[in-house]
Amino acid sequence: MSADPNASKVLEDAFFVREEEWEQARSEDHVQNLHPIFKSILRGTCETFPWQFQQSPGVELLRGILPFFGGKSLVWSGWCPKPCLESTTSWPLSFTQGLREFLEAAEDLLQVVSSSEVYKGELQAVLKNLLDDNIHDKKVMFAPLAMGGALCKKFCTAAPLLSLAKSHKNFKIATNCLVYEIVNNNGTATALKTSRGEVKLYDTNKLVLCMGAIPSTALVLNSFPTFHHIGKTVVTGMDNPDPGKNKATATRLAPDLVANPTEEQMQSSKEGFVILVCIGIGEFGENTESGVERTNGDHLNCDNIKIHVKESKADQAVKTRMEDAMQDVLRALSPQGRIDFWDSSCNKWKKTLPGDVRSSIIINESSTMPIEQSVDINYQLKGTNNVFLTGNAILPIQCGSWNPTLTIVALARHLGAQLANN
Repeated sequence: MSADPNASKVLEDAFFVREEEWEQARSEDHVQNLHPIFKSILRGTCETFPWQFQQSPGVELLRGILPFFGGKSLVWSGWCPKPCLESTTSWPLSFTQGLREFLEAAEDLLQVVSSSEVYKGELQAVLKNLLDDNIHDKKVMFAPLAMGGALCKKFCTAAPLLSLAKSHKNFKIATNCLVYEIVNNNGTATALKTSRGEVKLYDTNKLVLCMGAIPSTALVLNSFPTFHHIGKTVVTGMDNPDPGKNKATATRLAPDLVANPTEEQMQSSKEGFVILVCIGIGEFGENTESGVERTNGDHLNCDNIKIHVKESKADQAVKTRMEDAMQDVLRALSPQGRIDFWDSSCNKWKKTLPGDVRSSIIINESSTMPIEQSVDINYQLKGTNNVFLTGNAILPIQCGSWNPTLTIVALARHLGAQLANN
């Protein structure tokens, strides 16, 4: 690896390799599986925002997309909690049945394991016992992480997709390709307009959109401008961050690429202390003032989509409860009160909690084309004959989990099974 890397170098070293290096490259696709020097290359500096975002009080930024093969799976946290099935009682019955049926298969695909299997030693058990003893009426669990396998490396979509391309001659991957529009005739998709020319669809073809919530919504809005049931809602998560000897291992095994101790924090930490990065994640409620809309810009330049997310009083109350819950957790983990807090304004450890720990960044956008409103119970886009959707865009307003990845994968496998059976 180069000592002075850039985004192109990351992809060149990780993917464009000789045949004899293939097996190693396949297992080193998530940026945390690479050397720590690459951490900043595929996060932040390479993030793109192909939309207009309307800021509002408490909401300044929606995390962007990564225009690389593998997308956000290159940098995701790996968290794979099962959805709370009690929160899915309002979902269509076939949806919940599909979710239940394919959850185990989704866990196998993502190689989900308990964090207690990833992080060996007594610390995990000690922390859990402290939480069990001091946090009452709350569920305490080891984090389920997509870090299975002998080397505890995070799952990324790039490796299995490359494997499919290698083993199935009809599985094709088009790189450097932007899809501008779905050409359709009375609701039947007949072609795709792309930056590499038009791709014809035949009568028996089924088109499945499995992009992120905003890109798939943008494509539908630009392809079916008369549809009025698209982008009327957008639900996001809010994150509230509160913030060696083996730097490479510490960086690779951290549960989250962004929310992990910095080198400066590790070097200045006192002996006998454990560094914990505490984050609260909550879900914005449904709000008629939030949504995705098509503007008069040029969709070929991806500048005609506008997103607006408004924070309600209920959302503000959730943030307050998140802060209280995090402080309860910290007190439970240190009953003697020996807690130092990192103050990013001066880059020092202090005894007092910094004044403002709230983040104005929102994540995990979803529900822009929710089931039953925009998509029928067979995952088919309403008003079309052969366009199907999967991914976080179709999730009902209450998705039942603080990280929807496992839910999304289970539902995608349900859709795949239905299409295969038909």
